[in-house]
Amino acid sequence: MNEPHDIPDISAWAASVQAAVNAIRSAGATTQMILIPGSSYSSAQALPTEAGPDLLTVTDPVGDTSLLIFDGEL
Repeated sequence: MNEPHDIPDISAWAASVQAAVNAIRSAGATTQMILIPGSSYSSAQALPTEAGPDLLTVTDPVGDTSLLIFDGEL
């Protein structure tokens, strides 16, 4: 996903991100990092107050969240 913006429902966006993570892992990619974009064109500045809180609920089916990386632009 490249620079999502104008997301009307951040909770639905986080659910979509979770579904994507689950699908990537179930396809066999279990050791790769997954970049997770925020909102507002992946703005690092907007992440803490927009999508960030909801995206913190995303889990990684292979274990901890160390392979889930927030992708933001300054």
